Amino acid sequence: PDNLTNENEVTDYEVHPSPIRSAIFNPGKTSRINVAHFMASLIGDKKIWSSWRAQMPVIYNKSSLTK
Repeated sequence: PDNLTNENEVTDYEVHPSPIRSAIFNPGKTSRINVAHFMASLIGDKKIWSSWRAQMPVIYNKSSLTK
């Protein structure tokens, strides 16, 4: 997503190995706090790190996937 939003709390999000939406017509949104939460998970959980190592995951707020 190209729209980073500011939120006060972590919300539900999904992580995908590549974009699942059109980057031009419907890019979706994700919040900065969700990106930070996912990055902290990568650092703190070896299982998550090993599943995403050497990849470029795409994070979408779940609320933006239903629109």
